[in-house]
Amino acid sequence: MGYTELQDPYGLIPWPIVNQNLDRVLTGADFDLESFQQAADGTFWFGEEFGPFLLQTDAAGRLLQAPIPTPYPATLAPFARGRPAIQSPENPDFFALTTRDERVALANLPSSRGFEGMAINASRTRLYPMLEGALFDDPQGNRLLILEFDLRTNQYTGNYWFYLLEDSDHAIGELTAINEHEMLVIERDAKEGNEVGFKRIYRFDLRTFDANRVVGKAPVVDLLNIVDSNGLTTPEPGAVGLGEQFTFPFFTIESVAIVNRWTLLVANDNNYPFSQGRRPGVAIDNNEFILLRLAEPLNLGG
Repeated sequence: MGYTELQDPYGLIPWPIVNQNLDRVLTGADFDLESFQQAADGTFWFGEEFGPFLLQTDAAGRLLQAPIPTPYPATLAPFARGRPAIQSPENPDFFALTTRDERVALANLPSSRGFEGMAINASRTRLYPMLEGALFDDPQGNRLLILEFDLRTNQYTGNYWFYLLEDSDHAIGELTAINEHEMLVIERDAKEGNEVGFKRIYRFDLRTFDANRVVGKAPVVDLLNIVDSNGLTTPEPGAVGLGEQFTFPFFTIESVAIVNRWTLLVANDNNYPFSQGRRPGVAIDNNEFILLRLAEPLNLGG
């Protein structure tokens, strides 16, 4: 049907990019985009992992402002290594350093732990970007920061929350708003196929948190325990999780979309050609899209 190519024609990025002196088309070596939402004005917002940054483009993919750095709340200041923002080793502030060890020593966030998920509320006035990992020096290695960005004022509000992983080795794959306050999040381990152990979707409410601003969470779906009551799949030799006891046995489960209050769409990223969760040692994974009927309906108007 077509595609939109991101670019920086107005020279808003203040550091060199791959296509610095050409057409200024953006590449995966410039930004690692993991999430995006469309605002009420039709512009697109991207959550990014290298900075991590927020990026805004128009509908034609043209960058509209310089990448927005990621602030941290005062409670994380002791673990921020004196940096002005949350920064991974790939942050452009470290471009002048010659070795990765030097960059890691100054960065406060591990690589590939930036904005993996980013929700937009039902009224499309606020973004909720969520880090995939904790800061290097945070002794609570299982707490993930959620920030609030006001699209009307174009700035972070100062509100923040923490989501606690069941295990510090877990990661999140997506953050999706149910309504103005409730969110769905994918939490998963790094296993696949027969080794798979933990793939779940949780629900939490930004209005419900403890003294440490940790949100409470409730399980919605166990993706390793799905009943295929309609017989949509059949067991086959060498395949994992097909049949009446259906599973979604992938390393990276990265998308959850709300179809209606009873139905979720969930999809994996097959990391082509490296993922072999469905048929280990036999075939490279497809990107699978599944529809799940929930045991209880979501409150889409909450």
